[in-house]
Amino acid sequence: MTWNIRNIIALFLVIIHSAYGAELTYLTTKISAPKGEILAEIADTQIKRSRGLSYRQNLPQGQSMLFVYQVPGYHPIWMKGMNFAIDVLWLNADKIITYMVPNFSPKAYYKNGSISHHSPQPDTLYVVELPAGDASRLGITVGTELFFQLPASK
Repeated sequence: MTWNIRNIIALFLVIIHSAYGAELTYLTTKISAPKGEILAEIADTQIKRSRGLSYRQNLPQGQSMLFVYQVPGYHPIWMKGMNFAIDVLWLNADKIITYMVPNFSPKAYYKNGSISHHSPQPDTLYVVELPAGDASRLGITVGTELFFQLPASK
């Protein structure tokens, strides 16, 4: 087959649609906190982590997104396409919260035309995003250990 510009553009559009336009499916897990449980969608691929909670209208109380990374590091968040405030928790490999930002809103993220930066610890392996206020409601603070199991890889 001879590749011309039309074929290349068509292939590119298919790849972009499958990566960002198609619905992603997420495995879930329960996260146990001091004062309750949270249902977490697991974002364990680059595409799922990049999409995150973008373009959703809300996140119901008691639900969350759990970002899973392969190696500990500095894993900041971004709020592209976010429509609501969230509590953000950074956890180390022992599932202990080392840094958190409660009630982080898109307006605070894009404050005065620039992006605000937070300094999570460089040993982050997991990030949890909850509806704003859920961390307090669930008794979560820096130093809290959360409990969850990740499904076995396919």
